[in-house]
Amino acid sequence: MTAPISILLALLLGLSACSSNPKVVRHESVTTECRSLAVNTAPPATLLLLGDIMLQGEAAKKAQDQGTLYPFALVSKPFALYDRRFANLEVSITARKSRWVKKKYTFRATPAQAMSLLSLKLDVVSLANNHMLDFGPRGLTDTMTWLTKHTIAFTGAGANSKAARRGVTLDLKGTKAIFLAYNERPPKSFFATKRRPGTARLYEPQIIHDIKRLKKKDNLVFVSLHWGTEHTDIPRPYQVKRAHRLIRAGADAIIGHHPHRPQSLEMYRGKPVIYSLGNFISGFANPLYRDNIAVVLHYKKTTLKKMEVLFLHGQMASRGYRPSIITDPAQVRANFEHLKKISRSFRLKAVLSGSKMIITP
Repeated sequence: MTAPISILLALLLGLSACSSNPKVVRHESVTTECRSLAVNTAPPATLLLLGDIMLQGEAAKKAQDQGTLYPFALVSKPFALYDRRFANLEVSITARKSRWVKKKYTFRATPAQAMSLLSLKLDVVSLANNHMLDFGPRGLTDTMTWLTKHTIAFTGAGANSKAARRGVTLDLKGTKAIFLAYNERPPKSFFATKRRPGTARLYEPQIIHDIKRLKKKDNLVFVSLHWGTEHTDIPRPYQVKRAHRLIRAGADAIIGHHPHRPQSLEMYRGKPVIYSLGNFISGFANPLYRDNIAVVLHYKKTTLKKMEVLFLHGQMASRGYRPSIITDPAQVRANFEHLKKISRSFRLKAVLSGSKMIITP
């Protein structure tokens, strides 16, 4: 049977009605073609995930002495190519010098030192970690005030538990991307309550509730978790089980922090689980540090197309306490083989392409 002239015209014109006003196309077959075309022509979107930002110690001094552009001068340009950028901010941004708790290590950057963060063009940071209240609730308030002033969104901490669990929503090339963050690590006094400011506690039933409340068919929900054991390569069994439950609840990716080195990578039901990104910047010279990773997630609407891993130098004392991307072929290959080895139990589909590790769902 000959198709109606209106349908043939629409097809011959490349479904021009799809790009102008889809409502004018009333025939079901053409409407289906329009939807398919819209999905296929959707612009690709990239989300860069960074590890722990510990802009303190020698790193903070460098920012103060060498200028605000110095700390991230080697990565700011390549990182600016991605659509959105997320990191774990593991320092209070405050001028206060009075420590709130007795700890071996307390982290803070002054507002002047923190100006170096602006060159990274961060879109959102997690505040859900075990150092965010090193300088007390006022230090947390100072941090949130500074971030708000410089239009960097944050999640994972707030004036009370409800505010701490509130997600941040960003536009990712036309797709709504929601970020949530939770902290597992002590001290417990850092956890927000109904009447006390602090970080969002990593309590699984609440996280599942938050995911199900926010997850829709046409959006993405990213969950950042500050968890695990420092200076270890492989997540503990409870972490794997928890990550799987959160993915089944609707999370589109699990983003791990705290161990200060990269841990295993996994694709579970086509969703990435990054058990730990490691450090991004640190002001310590620690022999336990390994090279780190940054991860780029590539999306077409809500569909993950691939996960890209960049290798970053880990011993920052020898590199002026600033992050840099590893390009030496031998060092790239060594990091690739190590990451494959510690991810072996997850049967990762990974290949090395130039200086990047490419993982497909």
